[in-house]
Amino acid sequence: MRIFQAGGKDAFLKCLTEKIEHESSFPSTQEEREQRRLQAFFDSDWGPIFEEQQAQAEAEREAAERDRCGGFWCG
Repeated sequence: MRIFQAGGKDAFLKCLTEKIEHESSFPSTQEEREQRRLQAFFDSDWGPIFEEQQAQAEAEREAAERDRCGGFWCG
């Protein structure tokens, strides 16, 4: 019985090589997994986070200014 009728031995070797390369891309130790996780975190897009923080800081400054002015018109 032939497993790979279309490609034969070459197709089997190619599939086996791809599987080995795929498995070798996974980290083998806890430290490597942690490093990859941290690297992915720091490589992520930080733009929306910074924009959200800036908007929050601006809102807090405006609220503090309103509280400081109290009942007076500052026009």
